Amino acid sequence: MKRGIYIVCMMLVLFGGCKSRRAAERKGAGKDMSVTELLEAVRKNEPRFEHAQAGKISVTLVYQERKMTFGGSISVLADSLAVLSVQPLFGIELFRAELRKDSVLLVDKMNRRYAVLPLRLQGMDLRQRKTLQDMVSNRMFTVCDATLLEPRRMALQKTDTHYVLSFDDPEYGMLHYTYHIDAQTFRIKEAQLAVSGTTVGMHVRYDDMRPADGIVFPHVFDFAFTMPDGQQMSCRISLLRLSFQEQVHIVPANVGRYEQIGLFDLLRK
Repeated sequence: MKRGIYIVCMMLVLFGGCKSRRAAERKGAGKDMSVTELLEAVRKNEPRFEHAQAGKISVTLVYQERKMTFGGSISVLADSLAVLSVQPLFGIELFRAELRKDSVLLVDKMNRRYAVLPLRLQGMDLRQRKTLQDMVSNRMFTVCDATLLEPRRMALQKTDTHYVLSFDDPEYGMLHYTYHIDAQTFRIKEAQLAVSGTTVGMHVRYDDMRPADGIVFPHVFDFAFTMPDGQQMSCRISLLRLSFQEQVHIVPANVGRYEQIGLFDLLRK
């Protein structure tokens, strides 16, 4: 249970912020594409939605030679509130995480405690929230202001089945991105964010692409993390019941009678 909390911040934003737009999937052309053409095609095929709900998810976490599996659900309401509920036993909610516009609220319901994590880290302010949302929504993500991206500074390679696009962050130069993009559907299949000069990084593979309510979306996410101390953690998230069309009703957690503690105290116990 404790280790599962470590990835809640990442999981609870699984469906990202949302503007209503459905793009028809485009098939790859016979000729190779320029960086500008590829970026346009990727953007047109990214999943877009206003609200979403995964009524059942399965999470498998591997960390320090330990393998843990637990279940839960995720709900997203427009660009306002996202909630992840961890329910490992008989559907009883043991832990809840809420992504708000300016913070993440973590609630340990078993011990009646909570912690608040402001989304203002390393000078990135609220942009960090959108980065997380895009990353786990099968969209192209950047920590920098996306308007700063320059196609002429991006490296592009073509294989038989994929385009490989890589570039450095123009605002935070230590960050390096690599995307593997399907040459037929222009959908992102793999993405990697690495810190230059270190082994620190994150890799995500999107799998089991299929439509749900008319929106093509990955139903399996495979994450791999390398931390500053060299330790590695992997996580597979499977969406077992996904919907984009049903209305989502979310009641924010009431922590009025809970004890507020520090984030690391919550994670450590």
